[in-house]
Amino acid sequence: MDSGEEKGQMPDRVEYRKELFMDYQLRKHMYIEEPEEVIGRMENITSHNINMEELIEHISLDENHWYLDNKLNLKSADDINIAYLWLDTGYVDKYNNPLFISLINNHGCYSGKYVGNPRILSQCAKNYFYYNADDITENTKILERKYRKESANGTIKHFNCDNEVFADNDVDEINNSDIEVDVNYLATELYDKLVYKTFCSVEGLERYLKICGVRIWDLVRASQNEYYIQNKNKTKIVINTGLMNNISEDVFMIYDIHLGKGVYRAREIVKSKSDMINSGFSKEDTIMVKQLSPISFFDEGQSRLLVANYDDFDLSYDKLDHVLHERRERFPSNIQDMSDSEIVNKIILNLQFDLKILKRDPFFAKASYSGNENHKGVSWMLPLYLNSDCGCGKPELVMVIVKCGEFYEVKTVLQYDKCIEDRAVAINLYKYMW
Repeated sequence: MDSGEEKGQMPDRVEYRKELFMDYQLRKHMYIEEPEEVIGRMENITSHNINMEELIEHISLDENHWYLDNKLNLKSADDINIAYLWLDTGYVDKYNNPLFISLINNHGCYSGKYVGNPRILSQCAKNYFYYNADDITENTKILERKYRKESANGTIKHFNCDNEVFADNDVDEINNSDIEVDVNYLATELYDKLVYKTFCSVEGLERYLKICGVRIWDLVRASQNEYYIQNKNKTKIVINTGLMNNISEDVFMIYDIHLGKGVYRAREIVKSKSDMINSGFSKEDTIMVKQLSPISFFDEGQSRLLVANYDDFDLSYDKLDHVLHERRERFPSNIQDMSDSEIVNKIILNLQFDLKILKRDPFFAKASYSGNENHKGVSWMLPLYLNSDCGCGKPELVMVIVKCGEFYEVKTVLQYDKCIEDRAVAINLYKYMW
């Protein structure tokens, strides 16, 4: 690990942190590290503004303290085998899974900053206590059942949820928040360690890791094994993500398979050869992984550039119906009130201008990759100016261009924001670095 911690041992914090959570001491020898990061993470997961006073009051109560050993057995506060203290925040993620702040016990002093639902935090525990992995998995399920029961009885308070917690745990697991937060957790861990801050935000990196999982499925089906190595029972796969850390090492990621959805899901950053061995890869695989090509989103022979003239586009009313009616609310309010023909004219004028620029700069159209089943693969984005002259400042929208048969189409329009900026660099990671 980057901190020098060895697996199977708790990190030794010689100097206990003195910063208190928003100037509050939760309890003697009980501290929250980097409170701004904790709050930011919670607001990102919940999409809610966190009420500080409520949160501090809530996590200070004894009944919201879970003392756990290194197998995640629930313990009393005075037990000598406590490894973790999980603080129930009273908030849930978008799938109604409760969020905890995890503190590590170091000689009776509790400190930490990690936020997540029980499954995410249990995965962190496995990273330290890998030899207890099976017990941790089983005990996590026990903790979830206990929490669900107490929540149903009304003994647990939530600030942003009126429904049953863990309500979605029985639906198709691709939608479960343990997967969503797993990827977010990995992206958060990785973001500040990248040699180039290619993405505007952690969310941009998270999306990139997800579309890698979609792309891997197609690469495996095509047996393009220069991009991946499968473990012994073919349930997991390791890839070169194309990313580099801040000491210029390739970032390798282990993904597992979801047959029902036809995707692979990011599960673990490879930090050592042991990580691969523990995931069922062979010793030979740990050597061969260095030879993997960085993942590619372009099929063999496919151009990375949008090479097109205006006559290569089908801009018939039928092809633009989706943009004009189903996506009309994305347009500025003054444009929404225009007639269909007026909006079409604006789209055509913008497209003609964009294609002129494209002839002068072949990278003007930004390639993007989508895992959407309706159009899975590479598309391109071009700016759409509506209330200003073409090329003046940032556009209000972008047009998504796809190849359908012999012609290109404007498949949809998207609002221009940080997310779009991240999508514009996702499959061209280092093109805009200087």
